[in-house]
Amino acid sequence: MALILTLLPVVAWAGTLNYKGSGRIDKLDFDQATITINNKEYSMDPYSFKAEMDGHEIQLMFLKEGFMVKFYTNKSGYVGRVELMGSPQFKRQLIDH
Repeated sequence: MALILTLLPVVAWAGTLNYKGSGRIDKLDFDQATITINNKEYSMDPYSFKAEMDGHEIQLMFLKEGFMVKFYTNKSGYVGRVELMGSPQFKRQLIDH
């Protein structure tokens, strides 16, 4: 029980994400855990990075360079979440592909 209470502040702190901006993914490097958006390189949060589309988590393999995203960072400046932007037709094509 003490372990759970000890980890609670860490989980709550890690879960706080703030909207950073939106832009085009220029480069993705999952080996180095970096993402370049609008020619600026950010580190991905190695523990909680995820991608979403319309409020649903999607597999990271669907992320591609050139996609438009909204991105959110944690207090340390790591990108913790990206949300895919685009028309409903684009999103349907992505899912059907």
